[in-house]
Order: sequence, then structure tokens, then C-alpha cells
Amino acid sequence: MRARHVVKRLQREVLYLLRVIAIGRTDHTAREPAGKERGHVKDGCFSVVATDGNSKPKKFSVALEYLAHPPFVKLLDAAEAEFGFSQKGVLLIPCEARVLQNILSSSAIVGIKKC
Repeated sequence: MRARHVVKRLQREVLYLLRVIAIGRTDHTAREPAGKERGHVKDGCFSVVATDGNSKPKKFSVALEYLAHPPFVKLLDAAEAEFGFSQKGVLLIPCEARVLQNILSSSAIVGIKKC
């Protein structure tokens, strides 16, 4: 039940961010890693940053379908526990970049589009 609540709340946040991007505001991207182009996300996707506190943060573009994908939802639960729901801008995920990359790569097999 808690995971459904997290997914619904994140879906609302992602839709809000997509609307912000569509109208051209860029202040929501203030926490993106330096050197990355800001504000450019494909339709149906959202940005997350994998950060474990030890290695350099890495930005990923993630399809909205992942909001219902169990391994990704576990990462969202971890993000809620560590950072809460008050995050603004790019969603921080507390894990190593390789862990997130593995989840995104393995899910491509089941038909989730790549962003």
C-alpha cells in the first residue's frame, strides 16, 4: 500500500516537472550535475540522479513506465526514506549509478521504452 502512495505522488511530481519543462522554466534543474544540459527531457520521461555519497552523481533519463516497475519502486522508497518528499527538481536516488543502470537495462527486455 505504501509503495502505491509513493508511486502516485511521484507520478504527480513528474507530471508537474514535465509541465514546467514544457513552458520553458529552468529553475527546477538547479540540482543537476554540473556540465549537463539542463531542461531537456523527452516526452514520457523524467530525470533522476543516482548518488550514493561516495562516487560522482550520474543523471539518468527514465521512462514514466518505471514508476510501476517493482525494482525501481524500491529505489523510490529508499529515496523517500533518505530525502523525503520535499525534493525539488531532479529526483535524487540513493544508490550507485551502476545499480540504477542495471535496473534500467534489465527492464528494456520487458518492453519499457528507453529515454
